[in-house]
Amino acid sequence: DQTRPLSQAGFGLPLIFGTEGDKPYQEYTSIQAVAEDYAETSDVYKAAAAIFSQQPRPQRVACYSIDRAEPEPGDLATALNQLVQLHNDWYWLVYAPRQQEADDLEQLTNWVTAAEKFAVFTNQSSDAEGIVSQMVAVAAAAESPRVVLFAHTYPETFPDAALVGRMAPLEPGSATFKFKTLAGIPEAGFSTSQILELHDNGCITYVRKFGVLQTSEGFVTDRTYADIQLAKDWLKSRMMERISRVLFVN
Repeated sequence: DQTRPLSQAGFGLPLIFGTEGDKPYQEYTSIQAVAEDYAETSDVYKAAAAIFSQQPRPQRVACYSIDRAEPEPGDLATALNQLVQLHNDWYWLVYAPRQQEADDLEQLTNWVTAAEKFAVFTNQSSDAEGIVSQMVAVAAAAESPRVVLFAHTYPETFPDAALVGRMAPLEPGSATFKFKTLAGIPEAGFSTSQILELHDNGCITYVRKFGVLQTSEGFVTDRTYADIQLAKDWLKSRMMERISRVLFVN
């Protein structure tokens, strides 16, 4: 009994959440496997491709999609609540749709915070001024230590998924979200004043400094740092597992 291992909670598994039709939860180890269930034109596939393009990258990616032909208040949270009843091993959330309802990010931010998960979200617009206004409003409405708002003028390149793919394989707390170069993601192109406004409101973007593309900051929406929350979650899980082990073997 004293040598019998207990399973540990993992922090390296992202979930890509789509709304392009009902598809059950499934884990994949390659983009080729994702292509068997999702069309290459789908947002879920493109998000998975952005994750698998990073170095380092997660060994596995989970995908799950619902039919959202007629959006309803709270429907995203309801779908995720149903999902975690059976599949709750994932930690990172990527919201795949590039066409979003006005309250989607606020709804998901509230859910992620309550569920003790972690998420990176981006905007749907390509207009720099409109993006800044949207991101600042979302950050103010749902301050959270568990959500990174990644503002970008090319959301179709899936910068949110790329950042999750880059950070998920790392040990929580071992690296900041700042200075990270993401494969396949272009410079966002915000002005200096727009970048400062984003930072002042707990959002980040993607910039070129000294010729190197990199994430501009490591903030979450409550203006603390993302790596601190990851480290706290890791510590809590390890403590719970060790206490459970003491009880089990004694």
